[in-house]
Amino acid sequence: MGFLSNLFGYSEPPKDDPFSQLRYDVPYGWSGEVLDTEDGAGILLLAPDIEANWQANIFVEVRVDLEHRKLADSLDDLVPNLRANKPDFRLISTDIFWNRNDVEIGRIEYSGDSEGTALTEWELVIPFDSEFKFFIMASAATECWPKYRHVFLKFAESVDFREE
Repeated sequence: MGFLSNLFGYSEPPKDDPFSQLRYDVPYGWSGEVLDTEDGAGILLLAPDIEANWQANIFVEVRVDLEHRKLADSLDDLVPNLRANKPDFRLISTDIFWNRNDVEIGRIEYSGDSEGTALTEWELVIPFDSEFKFFIMASAATECWPKYRHVFLKFAESVDFREE
């Protein structure tokens, strides 16, 4: 998974990594930690600096999809949830693309507010199998978005699944 990798390189996942089947490149200089969540665990990656009152970050978690929805339907269902739970939610775009590793990724780009800081965020949805999807949220202060957008895009492009 590249948890403690060098500049966008791969490394072995830590022993407590709940997502050993997922591989991705961690941006150089970023730190990471495994967090407990309502649905199990998540991985939080943090930029080295706080800028504009916000520390850019990437959060990865697995969610169960008992309805076995298609990716487009998952995105359509997620937008109202984001609208209801994100202060000042403003949808910018939604799309589905294939990254360089032939992984299908749904993306919702939106802006909002967190404790007075204007944010721009991506919610990425990646089908893993019929029952599970990876959800990845990438977040940066809106005024720093041009700096971090390419970092988040490189991250999304690096996502791949480990072969057993």
